[in-house]
Amino acid sequence: MRGCSEWLQCCRVRPEVGYNFPMHKTIAASFVAVVALAITVAAQGGTFPLVQKTPDQLTWTKSPNGVETAVLVGDPTRPGLYALRLKFPAGLKLQPHFHPDQRIAVILSGTIYFALGETFDEKALKPLPAGSTWTEPPNTAHFAYAKDGDVVIQVTGIGPTATTPVVK
Repeated sequence: MRGCSEWLQCCRVRPEVGYNFPMHKTIAASFVAVVALAITVAAQGGTFPLVQKTPDQLTWTKSPNGVETAVLVGDPTRPGLYALRLKFPAGLKLQPHFHPDQRIAVILSGTIYFALGETFDEKALKPLPAGSTWTEPPNTAHFAYAKDGDVVIQVTGIGPTATTPVVK
């Protein structure tokens, strides 16, 4: 096990390459973000329901664009905490859209290409492999591409949520 000084050294800022965060640090940061969201919900008087599900117990719903969704916790259409799993088939391009709530996304498998903006621009996409995370501020347009293969992500937020396409 690494000591505290080794851990800090591992994550130091290196001017020549920017931040150096190994994958286990990214996963830890994702966990911290979800805990922070949970604390916010608790401070607002919310509670977590008791949920224990194995992957084979998830109920998946397929949307017209091919994205499959499974609700893990809560009801994303109502006020309160929710967590979703989303499966993106290989080659899926999610056009610019936004959500009314703040979200935290963690890539569980595959590599998603993600960017903020109101116009789909492949040059703006950043590859985010499994273990990566991103946040989506409320009402902020973004787009994604499952360019290299299938992708599974987990999204946590405080509902109600919805998806609104960017109309140009």
